[in-house]
Amino acid sequence: MKRPPKDVGKALDAGYQPMFMTGPEIKENFAPFRGDKQIVKKPDTEDTSQNTHREETNSEMWNRKLTESKKTGAQRFGKEAFERVGNAWRTLSGPTLANRGIGAGTSIESVAKKSGIPGHVSLQAEPDWKTGKREVLGGHHRIALSAEQFKNHIFPVKYYDSISDATGDKGYM
Repeated sequence: MKRPPKDVGKALDAGYQPMFMTGPEIKENFAPFRGDKQIVKKPDTEDTSQNTHREETNSEMWNRKLTESKKTGAQRFGKEAFERVGNAWRTLSGPTLANRGIGAGTSIESVAKKSGIPGHVSLQAEPDWKTGKREVLGGHHRIALSAEQFKNHIFPVKYYDSISDATGDKGYM
């Protein structure tokens, strides 16, 4: 039986799907999900007939996800998302955030420093037909943080055919 190459990129190119990878390996071999990219304003130009907006680059998106991973829940989602009126949540996002372990005063970074980075990362099984690259379907914030501060953290990874398959998984983050 032939063994997969030790290099993750070569293993992926040969058709293998590693079950575990570090954040830097994922970031190097998988593009961020196109659907998560924001539209940003282009620098001012003299020609007003030009489109003044563009999709953020992969680098810009990874930087944004890293910045967001360091923000507390209240900074990212607003303090109202964590408030209750009696026994009821003030907003509909409150219970969802609480179920995902997000608190008003915690960040992904603070949780990672205290107890590690939980959960699997969702990856696209086959390369995207437009870009020729597989995409990260879930786990962008954790990957960005891991690539900066927790370079040796090993994520379990799962492969999916589509974003809808990934989000349908009970453990999706």
